[in-house]
Amino acid sequence: MASMFQEEELKGSSPYKSFSPNEELDIGDSFCIYFKETATANSPEYGEFTVVNGVKFDCSAKTEAELENSMELASFVPNTLLLNKIASGTMRPGNAYRIEKAWNRGDKYEGNKKAKGYGYKLFKLNASDALLQKFDAFIAERVGDVPTGEIPEEEVATPKVRI
Repeated sequence: MASMFQEEELKGSSPYKSFSPNEELDIGDSFCIYFKETATANSPEYGEFTVVNGVKFDCSAKTEAELENSMELASFVPNTLLLNKIASGTMRPGNAYRIEKAWNRGDKYEGNKKAKGYGYKLFKLNASDALLQKFDAFIAERVGDVPTGEIPEEEVATPKVRI
């Protein structure tokens, strides 16, 4: 039977490009990100976890044009160290950061102790309000104004009560 519809399989559910600082960075390497929001994701393999969404950009950009050319939507799964910085308010949405890998899981410290996880140093980048607004505009152009995982109140259906 012929259908009036053609199917297209959709892959991926986020406009943010995923990256893994744990695997992709060597000790001393860093990345810069404008931290827009956290979102909750779910995986059959790992269950529910937190994701940081934002704009990844070149830390060494010298001009606004270089910065804009390097900008891309990006997300990563923060480890416990970074999650604690978010929970404590040290790392806040609406700010830009440079995150430097400081150690790997299994690295030795204080003699024979081994690190149980990856370590990072966090640096806040003092950016002008105009520059932070450019990051927000970049996201809004590609994602829209609705933060991931939230539905505007006017779109939430009101349940009908049956008597």
